[in-house]
Amino acid sequence: MHIIWSQNAITNLIAIRDYIAKENSSAASSVAAKILEAGNALEVFPNRGRASQMTDVRELVIVGTPYILIYRVLDHSVEILTVWHSAQNRD
Repeated sequence: MHIIWSQNAITNLIAIRDYIAKENSSAASSVAAKILEAGNALEVFPNRGRASQMTDVRELVIVGTPYILIYRVLDHSVEILTVWHSAQNRD
């Protein structure tokens, strides 16, 4: 499987890192690395996340963080759609 990070997911990841870096730059790097690692691990285990309320979309809770990857599994790739904070309103 090939991992595709959407522009929206990349934008969210940068915003998360920048927000955390205001208080703690090393924590910001650590959280960003965990998010990237979790997303890239979907290459081997694409169905690892749970089913979402949205059709054909899955959610992966990133252990040790309050973040969730929203993604879909395609024929030969995994498309990461966005990164959400678990307390974020999804409407």
